[in-house]
Amino acid sequence: MELSGFVTRRNAITLIAEHHPHPGNRSRNEAPDRSGAPTDAAPKAQSTGSNAIVGFAVAQPYKKHGRILTLDILPEARRTGLGTRLLVECEARLRQRRCTEIYLETAVNNEPALKLYHKQGYRILRTLPGYYHATGLDAFLLGKEL
Repeated sequence: MELSGFVTRRNAITLIAEHHPHPGNRSRNEAPDRSGAPTDAAPKAQSTGSNAIVGFAVAQPYKKHGRILTLDILPEARRTGLGTRLLVECEARLRQRRCTEIYLETAVNNEPALKLYHKQGYRILRTLPGYYHATGLDAFLLGKEL
């Protein structure tokens, strides 16, 4: 329900990455690629046909700053560059809406996400105690200038 609320907000930016199988590249009995590596996973506005959703991002502009509300990649599609592609596309769309800075939150123990965000120029601004109410886990607020 929370995700649905984010996606339907006014001016929300929703990006969906799909895995597009290439049926001609394997025999009918051969198993699909289990790496989850998208063969053509450019961010798309919606899912179509038998294409499988492997990741998505939702961002929101607020006057001169933007916020990435969520960026999620299926475990089998991680470490393929997909998270970077979605993040960069979110930033580009927020720039188009005249945002000059961007913010996001992530769990303090989410090392893969922190590595991705640091690599893309995000810096930890502060710790948000008890951010994740269900577990009491803290989060970092990260930000960068666009």
